[in-house]
Parts: sequence; C-alpha cells; structure tokens
Amino acid sequence: MRRLNNWVGPLLFGLLIYVSVDNYGYSMHGYNRQVAGYVFIAAATLLLFATLTGRRFVNLKPTLPFAVALATSLAISTWNAANPGLAINRLPLYYAVALLGIGFYLAHRDDETNPVWRYFTVVPLVHMVFLVYVIFYLIRIQSEPDPTFRWFPNFANIRHFAYFGFISAACATSLFALTRKLQSTAFVLTTASLFGIVVLGARGALLAWVVYAACFALFCERRTRFLLFCAAAVVVASAVVFYLGETGLLRTPSLFVWLEPGGSGFMVTDRLAIWLDALRAIIARPFFGYGAEGYITSRCCNPHVSQPHNFILQFLLEFGLVGVALMVATAWAMIRTCGGVKALWVNLHSEPGFLAVSSVLAGFFAYALIDGLFYYAIPLTHFALFAALLLSGMSKGERGQIPSCNPTFDLKSA
Repeated sequence: MRRLNNWVGPLLFGLLIYVSVDNYGYSMHGYNRQVAGYVFIAAATLLLFATLTGRRFVNLKPTLPFAVALATSLAISTWNAANPGLAINRLPLYYAVALLGIGFYLAHRDDETNPVWRYFTVVPLVHMVFLVYVIFYLIRIQSEPDPTFRWFPNFANIRHFAYFGFISAACATSLFALTRKLQSTAFVLTTASLFGIVVLGARGALLAWVVYAACFALFCERRTRFLLFCAAAVVVASAVVFYLGETGLLRTPSLFVWLEPGGSGFMVTDRLAIWLDALRAIIARPFFGYGAEGYITSRCCNPHVSQPHNFILQFLLEFGLVGVALMVATAWAMIRTCGGVKALWVNLHSEPGFLAVSSVLAGFFAYALIDGLFYYAIPLTHFALFAALLLSGMSKGERGQIPSCNPTFDLKSA
C-alpha cells in the first residue's frame, strides 16, 4: 500500500497534463484560463494533503518579504497595464502554477524515497499517447496534397508539441540513470520522444535536449555510458525518420527538410526582429512593463505571434525591470532557504535524481531563451513540478536526509 501511495502524486500530475493537452482550445487566452482551472484543482488537492499530513514551511522569513514585494509589483503592473482585462485574464495561470509548485514542494519535502523517477516515468508515458495519435494522423493524410502543410490536431501545433517532446525526451533519458529496472523502457521512451522531435522538425527541442544531456554528463562520472545511450537513441530515431522520408512513406516537415539547401537549418534569424522590437518596447516602459500579455498589448512587434520567443524579454515586457528583479530575488531567497549554493553543489555530486531535475531545468531555460516555454500553459505547468522537485531535494540534502533512488551508477565512486 505504501508503494502505491508513492504513485499518487505522479499519477495526479499525469492526469492533469493529459486532461490539459486533450482539451486544448484554439483560443489561447481561453485555453490558459481553462488550464488554470485544472491546475487550481490539482494544487488544492496537494495543499489539502500537505495540511492533513502536517507538512508546513519551516522558515518563511527569508522569502516572505521578497514574495510580498513581488506581488505588489505585479499588482502595479496590472493596474497600469496597457490592457488590464487581458492582463487579468492571464494572471490566474501564473497564480495557479505558483500554487501547484508550492503544493508539490510541501508534498515531497519530507519524503523518505526519491519521487523523481516516478514523475519522470509518467511524463513521457503521457506524451506517448499524443505522439501515437499524431503519427496516425500523419499517416492518414499522406494521400492528400501537401500533407506537410496541413494544420496538425490542435494540441500538435509544432511549437507546443515540441515543448512536450523535449520534456518527455529529457525525463525518459534520465530514467536510464535513475533505475536499473527501467533501462530498456527508458531507451524506448527516449527514442520515441526524439522521433517525435525529429519527424516534426523541432530544432529548438533537439538543441534543448542536447543541453540537458551535456549538463547531466558533466556531473556524472560514468558519462561515457550515458552519452552512448543518448547517441544510440538519437541515431535510431533519426534513422527511422530519414528512412520514412526517403521512401516517401511519411512526408513531414522533419529536421532533414530544415537542413536541406534553402532551409534555415538551426538559425534563429527570424527571431532577431522580434527581439529588437521587444527591446524598444521595454525601453519605452522599463519599470513596471505593460502587464501580463505585455507582448500583445504593447503592439510592439510581429502581430502574427503572441510572445517574444524569449522568457527574459517576455517578463520584462510584462512586469518590467522592477518585477523581474523581484522575481530573481524571490527565487534566490528560496534557494538560500533550502541550503543555497552549497546544497546545490552537494546534491549535484551525490544524488542522481537531483542531477536529473537540474539538467532538465538547464535544458528548459536554454530552450526558453529562443521560444515560449514560460508563455504556454503545458511547459509552464511542468516547470512548477521541476522547480518543486529541485527545492525539495535541496531541503533533504541540507538536513542530511538525501533519499535513496537505487541509481544505475554511484556518482561518487563510479
């Protein structure tokens, strides 16, 4: 029964993501409010569990002043927003995601076993459901003219599906290092996730996964074994996509199409104009920004996109220099409360689950520098989970209670 209880949180999160993706709406603003409702329910469930089991914050004093100042700054940004109605419509998503992160942190801070591998098993399994759906859809439309330019099923928009694909691939790859029992499963899930990334031409997702793998390999001493696993997965996935494309069995805007002569490859030149326009808008209102949805309401940039494809510019547009500075200060206060840089360093060298979460977040932030992972609801919800697992892992390390996760290799002595 106790082992079954350990799966409640991961299964709850998997259900949340499945319902959110499956009910994707064509109206982005309405969809964000819809997902916020699902996230509120999940957060309330976790907070109720934390209350009933007596899990509380140990020390709020270092963080609380910054959190209050941040909330005040966001209120000022919303009050002075270029479009207060649109700004208020987005705030519930941010609030719900913050509560979800708090709920997961409290739920797992005192765990005796490491929950990371369970979450990293559920996340790619949920992704597989939608990957299979998209592949069958692509097969079905092959007989139609120009199938690669058809609009995919609502949740399979190339950007949104790429975000989920990166997260799935990184989590699945981590399983190889976190548990011996699931190494074969990890290879299948990693290869399938990478197949989805390559077949849909998600260049940013592939680069983010490479960043994740590099960060993980940097701190694991048996990096050769890990890198061979990564190389095998990406080679198999790419070979299958190449074969399907060359034989005409599956025509898609794959990565190989982007790399053909005349394709843009891995260049981000299309982003430069948006970034420059966004910077001009930030300079015009530098302190408190334009409120949530600041990219749209500032009317600064390309009207055909809804976010600046860079999370730093996004938050500067929305909440200004004051808001972003307080975000950083609040995050740093949380890290210091959980043990600071020392706890980070110790855990990276001693706890594979913590290393996996940290590496996924490194890839996440790298990807968010060129795309909208902090704008769309699904990756933002995953970020709340990863941040909570990171901080709860630091808290365990600070108290000398690093839990066992039956790692494939010992990072100290391997």
